[in-house]
Amino acid sequence: MRGCGNPDSSLSILTETFSSRKDYPFSLGATGLFCMPLCKSHWPSYRKARKEGMLAMPHLTLCFDPSWSALHPDHTATFYLLTDKIRASRPTLTFKLTPISIHRTQKPRPVNVSHDPKKFWYAYDRTAGRRLRPDEWHYDPMDGKVTVFGAARGHLYQLAYLVCDIEAGGGLEHIHIRPENPAYVNDVLGENEWGKSFFPVIDPLCEEYQDHSLGQLEVLLREWHGYIGVLRILLSWRYPTLFDGEELIAGWDAGGNRVNGWNWYGYARAVHPYTQRKFERIRGVKFDLDWLARCHFGQIKAPPTPEYLEWQEFVRGEMTAYWRRLARLCGKWGVGLQYNIGDNWIGLSPNMGDLEKAGFHSVAKYGFGDAVSIRNLADFSGKTRRTLKIWLSSETGSSHYGDGTDLDFTARKLLANWNKTKKSLFHKMVDELRWEAFFTHKLKTKAGKEKEKAVLGKITREYLDYRSLLLNQEIYRHPLTVCVVNAWGRECAWTGWGDDAGPSQNIIQTHLLDLPAHINWLSLKELSLHGVPRGTGLLLVFGEKNTAWSGGDWWKTPGLAGKVDSFVRKGGGLMGIDAPGWCGEGRNGWKLGGLLGVDRRGDARGEFDMEMAPSSADHWIVQGMKSRLSSLATNSLVAPVAKDVQVLYAGTSPRGPNPLATVREQGRGRTGYLSSYGTSPEYHRLLHRMIFWLAGKSRWLEAFDVDAPNVFLYYYPAIKTLIAYNMNDEKQAVNLRMDFELLPPRLKGDVLLYDRFKKCPIRKVSAADLAQGVELDLAPWEAKFIEFRFPALKTHRCQPKASGESY
Repeated sequence: MRGCGNPDSSLSILTETFSSRKDYPFSLGATGLFCMPLCKSHWPSYRKARKEGMLAMPHLTLCFDPSWSALHPDHTATFYLLTDKIRASRPTLTFKLTPISIHRTQKPRPVNVSHDPKKFWYAYDRTAGRRLRPDEWHYDPMDGKVTVFGAARGHLYQLAYLVCDIEAGGGLEHIHIRPENPAYVNDVLGENEWGKSFFPVIDPLCEEYQDHSLGQLEVLLREWHGYIGVLRILLSWRYPTLFDGEELIAGWDAGGNRVNGWNWYGYARAVHPYTQRKFERIRGVKFDLDWLARCHFGQIKAPPTPEYLEWQEFVRGEMTAYWRRLARLCGKWGVGLQYNIGDNWIGLSPNMGDLEKAGFHSVAKYGFGDAVSIRNLADFSGKTRRTLKIWLSSETGSSHYGDGTDLDFTARKLLANWNKTKKSLFHKMVDELRWEAFFTHKLKTKAGKEKEKAVLGKITREYLDYRSLLLNQEIYRHPLTVCVVNAWGRECAWTGWGDDAGPSQNIIQTHLLDLPAHINWLSLKELSLHGVPRGTGLLLVFGEKNTAWSGGDWWKTPGLAGKVDSFVRKGGGLMGIDAPGWCGEGRNGWKLGGLLGVDRRGDARGEFDMEMAPSSADHWIVQGMKSRLSSLATNSLVAPVAKDVQVLYAGTSPRGPNPLATVREQGRGRTGYLSSYGTSPEYHRLLHRMIFWLAGKSRWLEAFDVDAPNVFLYYYPAIKTLIAYNMNDEKQAVNLRMDFELLPPRLKGDVLLYDRFKKCPIRKVSAADLAQGVELDLAPWEAKFIEFRFPALKTHRCQPKASGESY
């Protein structure tokens, strides 16, 4: 395998196909990275790889060490499994505990009896809503059964029990590079060996194992000194999930019902009895599996309890301390430490500043084609180096790269994902773009290789061009701060990964990507303790009922809704979508309904259209909007109840008006409401215009706008450059408005529009004409980089106009 790359960006174009090799007992895995467990059994093979000059970045998984785990079985990582509910027909009922296997490993997880089941297992009477006392049930390790005594006839019972985590050996992952070449080069070293050997996974929160692993790591760093530049951490725990209908339980909801899915965000893997006891001792909070399991992945939508947030903060603090020790050790040997945000990041949240606290010098994340996920990578604070990974795969589905046979489709799919990726990169450029290959990625034909080389070359050249201009540049945002209020706050900002947060939430985040304002993620806990942050212009609360995004039971916190009401009446704005502040049926169930002037009448599912209300045709928000908005997904049947509510749009259904868009003035502030979600450019425009009008900043939006659908603007004042990005399959003639009376650097006179990449003038216009709007032609999927040149013009200091508007 050969590669050619750019040393400044650590990016390479693959020039040969991948081929299987059996020179080593380890192989390329899911990300094509060099995985080095903390055990010596493979070291002779590693030395051979080093001798051949094939090592650059070990990919370290710290929870694997078979020799140590065999001597310390009590420190095996554990997690809970949940049985089906059993309805009692007699006073005694029995649960049969069957060990569970996970896809690919096909090895049952043994029941963990190293820790007293009476203390750490949970038996529930779900009908009565209580946990059974230890004397109400018994576990017999000989036959693997749990017997419940004195069961109430007709009641539903359920059991949560601990199992040991084990992992298959052989499928270890590697990335290689010759030390003299700064470009990344991938290779395949053999085949996966899932199922040939198994060993326990060690809980990384165990202090005894932490000390051991650091000692082993120092031996490794000494052995490989001069060959390792960056050490990448992948997973702290392996992730449980539901594969192909198998019975592994990832979590459950408030009713004890199973919720299965990938464990990207959940902290339910940190439940080792050692950690439970330490948490209770340090935090003074009684550990309860119920409040933890509800926020397991699949339940990122569930509102976290205050106790869960305590648990999360505790685990993050414990792991961050461990990361700091790792970072110091790596620094001692001149090695950087990189974290891979991938399958999970238990114990670490980039959005909460953990990367810098822990001492990571860089972070890597896959998000190709998912602009929200890439925004997550780019947007967190700090100077940690950011790497965007692109996977090449021929057998993992067309969502990545196609099946490798239809070369035209493969090229189109890859370029389409790149076009979506640019939507976030133009907002903030990442430091590094890197190709990584799945072991399934094989293009055997010469035509396939040439097609791949051409497509990857095009993407590479564009990225390097964009990076050279935009890296470390700050994009322009209007002087408006929008606080997105939810139960998670910054913890789950820009969640990405498709529908991880729920389809409705992902839709709204997609629309917020290009909102030309400052976005702050505010948790309801912070809001209740400290009120609305100073400088906030608008609060945005959205989401389906009883979710972390709309707030759920957090809105029952005394005084919380009052803080929002006070903020609005003093001049702030409030934007609500779907069920903001809804926390139960009844007269007082919707804490923000009275402020919004609408009432929730029930649930709704399906798509609706809505028509512009004739009485609102002159309102600023709907100026230039279409009279009908189509294909709106709705969860809530809502009707206006206050006389001063102005309906902008309304639809009809057999049960009443639905969906609808409304606005209202309250005191010196404004409130607005949308009952539905949409993906169309018209919905995008409506949402942006509502936000700016409610915040009293409509003049600012007029100063920087374009009239064409799916055309996005990115302005960088320091280099006087605007990107006009056409995300349409057709050519667009757009009307571009930029008012330099309001935008920096406040200039007057003639303006030369200059194409930075084509290196030619576009046209010369006056600043006054540009403020009124000038026509530009954009080719399909064109990103036009326009530099504003102001020859021999006088400048005056940029003094923003008053932050508010008269109502």
